[in-house]
Amino acid sequence: MRHYRVAEQEKEKRCCCSNKEIQQKLYPMFLLLVGIIAIIYEITIFMLGYYIGKHSNDYIE
Repeated sequence: MRHYRVAEQEKEKRCCCSNKEIQQKLYPMFLLLVGIIAIIYEITIFMLGYYIGKHSNDYIE
């Protein structure tokens, strides 16, 4: 029985280690994805603002 418990604890340790490794690999990818989305968002808002501003000037004149 004791040997079985030790084996289970080792399994849990291995799982934790593999999860940490996966998190360490995914975290930079996640940051990169968030960065790309933020850049696209900024460009979209800038283009919309520029487009609306350009056309509103036409109406004023």
